[in-house]
Amino acid sequence: MRLDINLASHPYEDVRAFLMRWGTATGALALFTLVLLGAAVAGWWGARDVRQEMDRDLLQMQELDRDKATAQALLSRPQNRETLERSHFLNSLITRKAFSWTQLFMDLEKIMPPRVRVVSLQPQAADNQMSVRLLVEGDSRERALDLLRRMEESERFRLARVKSERGKEDSRLIQLEIVAYYAPEDRRGIP
Repeated sequence: MRLDINLASHPYEDVRAFLMRWGTATGALALFTLVLLGAAVAGWWGARDVRQEMDRDLLQMQELDRDKATAQALLSRPQNRETLERSHFLNSLITRKAFSWTQLFMDLEKIMPPRVRVVSLQPQAADNQMSVRLLVEGDSRERALDLLRRMEESERFRLARVKSERGKEDSRLIQLEIVAYYAPEDRRGIP
């Protein structure tokens, strides 16, 4: 058996192999850092057009907000109250007139689970949004709640929630009152 014992005060080290290994690793990391730095600078440089466009849009939004505040101040004057009320009334009429019962029933048909039926349906227009109040009836609570889950997953119904729940005394049927925002498909085919 052979033992290698180095009794020198400064033992021999292979510095060249150490420098080759770590020098290569350091060079590779430096190169990688330069590549990342170049990508960051290129991304920053390429985004300057987007930043300029965002600044223009922000200025335009601020100008529109000032115009809106001026218009609201004008409409809130006592002499303009009648015009404001007429405007709200006409806007609500336009919203109700634009509502498509056919589209609503087609959208409900796509998501309605089996053995659940709609007992009553009331569309309501508020704050430039259309909401629907449905009274549904099903032979089990799970089936009625399945409609709620399908409404939540639908592209047309938003923020669906159960407003009330009750069972019918003379049968096993359960009724849920569901309220949801409704966003019908645009007439041009854009949702």
